[in-house]
Amino acid sequence: LLYFMSQDDVMDDFSDKSNAQLLPLSSLFFSDFVCRYHSILPHASGFWSYFDTYMKEWAESVVWERENHWGVAKEYSEEDLIFLSRKAAAMKIPFAAICILSGQAWAIKAFSKMMDYDQIVYQMIDDWRDWKEDLSRGSYTYLLVQTMKYCGLSDASQLTEAHVKKAIFMDELGEKIFQMAKSYNKLSLKCISAIDSPYLKAYISLEESLCDRILDKIRDEKAMMLKGGLDSLLWNMTKK
Repeated sequence: LLYFMSQDDVMDDFSDKSNAQLLPLSSLFFSDFVCRYHSILPHASGFWSYFDTYMKEWAESVVWERENHWGVAKEYSEEDLIFLSRKAAAMKIPFAAICILSGQAWAIKAFSKMMDYDQIVYQMIDDWRDWKEDLSRGSYTYLLVQTMKYCGLSDASQLTEAHVKKAIFMDELGEKIFQMAKSYNKLSLKCISAIDSPYLKAYISLEESLCDRILDKIRDEKAMMLKGGLDSLLWNMTKK
């Protein structure tokens, strides 16, 4: 993952500083990455076909996101969400290796689908956590684009923190997004239901609990805002 993380750092660097050190270091990470797999999986292994597929998925996803959604408030379709989730396609590589080495290549497809669905959930949680920073940087994530659509804004420059807070907390958008995240969470768990993978299933269950905590936070914030509005109304009435 050091290779992919360093690549992300280069692509996400909005400063003017040089990445002269990071790029060659990233190449060394990749070389070591491939050598380690070659040491346990021969050239003739079917693993290398999966390796190529998942590297291509990763590359296509990060380039597609940069071209279509960096600084552009463009709506995401369901197909787009799957495509976006493949920024994490590199995580499918160790799954493929484990399955082949354990003689369970039949499970590779299930793990691949699980990753596609699971990363949508992860992305929605990440959008929630970083929405203020994303807004300030002009990174139009699924959450921010859905807020624009909900508020009827046609120009991304019109989107403000107030719009996001109202749509997410006061109205139903936040509830809608994280109920959808929970549906993808269930799909990811269903993909591996027939596979003995207790730790992975526990991780997926943890993500479900995170979605529930976010939904609780949204409902609590809404209740506080409504109470605050009522208190303000009653105060103004007593002054008349």
